[in-house]
Amino acid sequence: MLFRSNNNLGFAYIVPYNAKQQDGTYRQVAQFQMGYKGFIQLAQRSGQVRKIYAAEIYEGQLLSSNPLEGYVFDFSKKESDKVVGYAARIELLNGFESVLYMTVDELKNHGVKYSQTFKKGYGLWKDDFDAMAKKRSEEHTSELQSQST
Repeated sequence: MLFRSNNNLGFAYIVPYNAKQQDGTYRQVAQFQMGYKGFIQLAQRSGQVRKIYAAEIYEGQLLSSNPLEGYVFDFSKKESDKVVGYAARIELLNGFESVLYMTVDELKNHGVKYSQTFKKGYGLWKDDFDAMAKKRSEEHTSELQSQST
């Protein structure tokens, strides 16, 4: 897996954090975190993906949601510049398709639950929420891809 960790590319990040040691002191360590573009790269390199997308959903674009049928979006119905959620879609060569949609609030809750830096008010979830929201969407479609092959 060759990814450049240049933050400008968005493939991967090296994130520093303080790890508590057994003696109660803290030591700064670095953790590899893949960005949403990295998930797209992995999916493309798998040779199993026909299409993969992640996009912002603006107010008015989500027309309906059905737990059995999925989501209906109309990208021509943008009512404002307010992003209300993020969607990701994957289509595999074997015909499998999946769409994930999460609201901004659901994604913020996910960030608070799983990101120590977001809880403290800094880090990628705070500095580049758009990229992290797309990453979470892509993570989910990548998980589904691995289950469908």
